[in-house]
Amino acid sequence: MFHEQQHGVFFIVSYGVPDNRLQYLENEDYSWNVTVHTVPKPTVSATAVPDTKDANSVHYIYVCQKGGSSDEG
Repeated sequence: MFHEQQHGVFFIVSYGVPDNRLQYLENEDYSWNVTVHTVPKPTVSATAVPDTKDANSVHYIYVCQKGGSSDEG
């Protein structure tokens, strides 16, 4: 039987842009507080600096939190 958690954090690492993902993650049924972070994709060049504004150069980390706040331990 599935037991719904009252508190917790769910992380998603994706290449999907927020415009496509947030419509699902911010669904009222989930009651999640969603924040989005970007990290540069690894490159083979040690000198290349990825453009974090370019969706092809980053991965997105979606942090979905339910209950409480990130300040709580």
